[in-house]
Amino acid sequence: MNTKEFLTKRISELEKELTGLKAALSAYENIDLAPNLVENLKTPLETQVLNNKTKVYNGTWIENILTVIKNKNRFLHNIEIASELYSTYPDKDKDSVKRRVSAVLSNALSKGDIDSLTNYRFTKSIKDTVWGKKEWINEEGKIKKEYMYKSKANKNNNKTFDF
Repeated sequence: MNTKEFLTKRISELEKELTGLKAALSAYENIDLAPNLVENLKTPLETQVLNNKTKVYNGTWIENILTVIKNKNRFLHNIEIASELYSTYPDKDKDSVKRRVSAVLSNALSKGDIDSLTNYRFTKSIKDTVWGKKEWINEEGKIKKEYMYKSKANKNNNKTFDF
């Protein structure tokens, strides 16, 4: 690697770090310095809602993903989880976060790391998989109504053709 390549790479790394720091600063600018703020910041694995605007996830990937599922209290698509976590990883683009969420969940399920984690495929397509807790499934193997996932928006569903 020559000097120019090294410097270009280093600039890119610093820009990513700066983006992350700006996101963190923005989060702290939008909070009230309430007396319980310090206590809130001492619980890193829970989602913290500061001023009803900023959500902070301070755990590992799997901890953050499980926190999102737990807080939403229903089965979620990978894209929903990724959307919730995207701002937590400012150095990654949305597709990278989505792929990582998918990989982490699949790995945790296949290894049996999380006893209560399960997935539910509502069609034969792997893209139609949602994630939640085993206890949210009834005796027939279907999702209980109160934990039902939201339908993914399909751009072709509402199209009408004039011909």
